[in-house]
Amino acid sequence: MYFRPIDSEHTCRGILKARGRPRSMKTDRTVFLSITLLLMSIFLSLALTSTTSAAPPGNASDWTLKFSDEFDGASLDLAKWETVYISGDRTNNDELEWYVDDADQHVVSDGTLKLIAKKESVSGHSYTSGLISSHASFSQTYGYWESRMRLPKGKGLWPAFWTLPTPQGWPPEIDIMENLGNQPNKVYMTNHWGTESNDQQYSTSYTGPDFSAGFHVFGMEWSSSSITWYVDGVQRARSTSGVPTCEMHTILNLAVGGSWPGSPDSSTVLPAQLEIDYIRVYKRSTSAIRAAITAPAERATVSGNISVNVSASADLGVAKVDLNVDDLLVASDTIAPYSFYLNTKTMSNGNHTLQAIVTDAGGNSKASADVTVTVSNVAADSTAPTVTITSPSNGSTVSSSSRSIQYARIAATSRYITITATAKDNDRVKQVRLFVDDNFYGGANCNASTYSARFSWNISGVTKGWHTISCDATDASGNTGVSTPLVLYLR
Repeated sequence: MYFRPIDSEHTCRGILKARGRPRSMKTDRTVFLSITLLLMSIFLSLALTSTTSAAPPGNASDWTLKFSDEFDGASLDLAKWETVYISGDRTNNDELEWYVDDADQHVVSDGTLKLIAKKESVSGHSYTSGLISSHASFSQTYGYWESRMRLPKGKGLWPAFWTLPTPQGWPPEIDIMENLGNQPNKVYMTNHWGTESNDQQYSTSYTGPDFSAGFHVFGMEWSSSSITWYVDGVQRARSTSGVPTCEMHTILNLAVGGSWPGSPDSSTVLPAQLEIDYIRVYKRSTSAIRAAITAPAERATVSGNISVNVSASADLGVAKVDLNVDDLLVASDTIAPYSFYLNTKTMSNGNHTLQAIVTDAGGNSKASADVTVTVSNVAADSTAPTVTITSPSNGSTVSSSSRSIQYARIAATSRYITITATAKDNDRVKQVRLFVDDNFYGGANCNASTYSARFSWNISGVTKGWHTISCDATDASGNTGVSTPLVLYLR
């Protein structure tokens, strides 16, 4: 549902499961036929009636319950729920209802919550109704949302189960379930993203049983890469576009009228109610982190420079991947695809153990299975490569102490200065790096006996005056050579 309150919010709706009714036996039929019809009707009813809960997808051990309300008390738990939007608004989308705080619109009895819409005038609106929002008590990034509900039936009724950002803003918005009361067997599932002036969305629908005839379970799994919608434990839709990354709170409401459902008519029976059995929100546990070294292979024989590739994913999002060699941390990466450059010539010949550690956005970590490789290198070349800064070419070379320093004066009018360095080595140059005032600025990987590296030094915001530029080069054996420094004066 496209929901935009005065200060830009949005809604979504929940889904229910239909419960059929067995047919009565007719005394003027044979006992056999009557019993047969009754059993068929009961079977159909059971087939259409939801279980107590559908539960999160996958293994139960993958999930931890973070928020729930079973509505087993005598009144709405106001420590969990507000009865207005996070903005304070009490209506939206040109709707006809005014959400009130009254217990008459939020009835808790017999283990369920009833959000009740009535025909009565309040604050210039022709109807009153109920809404609950967890924005003051609970918000979460990623997880699984589930509610078991019975939907109302009637034109102009618009029940919803959805999430909005905390703190407020719009978009994003995830509509877990929306329904139009004059389409009791159809529910809508939508994800909004983009900006308020350029709303983008993925939206689809599912046609099933009469969701006003009984209780049904509506669920939504939200991960860092996708949103998946479920009805009665069965996946009905999935999207990977515009997946939100912020904390979001939970809303359930029963709207009346508005830009989408239209106004109630003479067929609409009021009061009407959205009946909610429970609401549960889960979060993935650490077992949902996946980590595996995909290259090199187990028991591979390696030499020289190799790439270590890691497959990493996490339902909370991957924060970083660490690479350990023989239980020692050697490198970290935060951007997929996760690949590490490893110079085995710095390692002794023989067996070594590689392991990846994946950490998710919640601070949970999981280690990959160990991969054992055999390092087999010939005797290393001990000659370091030569590296020379070949430009800027203006300036002169003068003697200073025991080293030669090249001076150049550059006007700081351009945003970038191009610095060129040439590296040579008989064992192949593998990397050339640039340093500015002894701080690492950038590097270039290569695989050649002679390599010319070009660097663009961004001088915007750099202090005017003297600056020292130098480069180093590393060959395939791990030997490193350092250039004669270049001193630039920026004016």
